[in-house]
Amino acid sequence: MLRVTEIRLPLDHSAESLRQAILKKLRIAPAGLESFSIIKRGHDARKKSAIVYVYSLDVAVADEGAVLARNLPHVRLAPDMDYKPVAAAPGKFQRPVVIGAGPCGLFAA
Repeated sequence: MLRVTEIRLPLDHSAESLRQAILKKLRIAPAGLESFSIIKRGHDARKKSAIVYVYSLDVAVADEGAVLARNLPHVRLAPDMDYKPVAAAPGKFQRPVVIGAGPCGLFAA
């Protein structure tokens, strides 16, 4: 999965124009694009006459290695976004006892 950023399209663009912009940015054939998902969509309104959407996308392509070998700007591997638990309590875990109802005791509880 690749993270592609800085794809700029006008406000009234179609879904097909987003797909074409991805193909142009990655320089691949339409058959090489498997799927994509929008991670972030923002507005660039610095020019009143040319307000655009700016997209960050996760893109699945047939040959990631070939695309990454081109060293294209704004194209990199997507970060791992899966949830990983921080830690698990040991099997014989005894809950602590908090004594006191002052500020420290309430904070600790």
